[in-house]
Amino acid sequence: MIKDNNITFEKYQHHLKNNEFHKLKTQSKLLQQSYTRYALVNYLVEEFYWDYWMVVTFGFNPSKDQTLDTLRASHFHFDRWLLVNNKLSSINVDVRSKWVCAPEKGNGGHLHYNCFLQLPLKPDIKTYQSEWDAIRVSLRNIFRKLEKELPAQSKINFEIYERKRKIDVLKTAMYSTKEMRAGWMDDNYGEDHFANTILSWKDWGIIPINRHTPKNKQLITIPKVGALDEFMS
Repeated sequence: MIKDNNITFEKYQHHLKNNEFHKLKTQSKLLQQSYTRYALVNYLVEEFYWDYWMVVTFGFNPSKDQTLDTLRASHFHFDRWLLVNNKLSSINVDVRSKWVCAPEKGNGGHLHYNCFLQLPLKPDIKTYQSEWDAIRVSLRNIFRKLEKELPAQSKINFEIYERKRKIDVLKTAMYSTKEMRAGWMDDNYGEDHFANTILSWKDWGIIPINRHTPKNKQLITIPKVGALDEFMS
């Protein structure tokens, strides 16, 4: 049983399945925030079939704009690598990877992003040991390159994991959203990680790409809508 402020994820799923949200006490702050968090957890467990979970860690007190630019650029370079790796001339929007990235502060002033990657187009393994290894090496090279564009001493570290059993999928989603609890928000001046969660296909102005697409065409920020109906569509 998964609990958040004495409200279980199973109870959220029960209300969702039986269309019983109208029975909730909307004046309860704890209830509102728990169910907001669980909406994202449920999406990652039941609707958005991700293939890999990636944790990207930036240096001490990094610039938010620089971290967002870096994530957006890494998404573009990763998709371009998939294009070249598969010997394609172009890829449409529906074939480009989809990333859901939830921020996390953690300890020590380091900003993390828990990113869930869905890959409609899989890499050709070629000489790599596995699909995971091919993706790991590609992302390592991409982040090393992007790290050079950051201020001196800035570092980008990442870890990437394959999707496994459904119980592990749930644990991963709960772990990645732990700072979306009302208690954490109260202790951090109301900082809202749910509102700052990135959906690549909504927030990054995704376009078709080919081998000649300049990277600056990808650096387009779409204003976030922040509404649950938009988030789940």
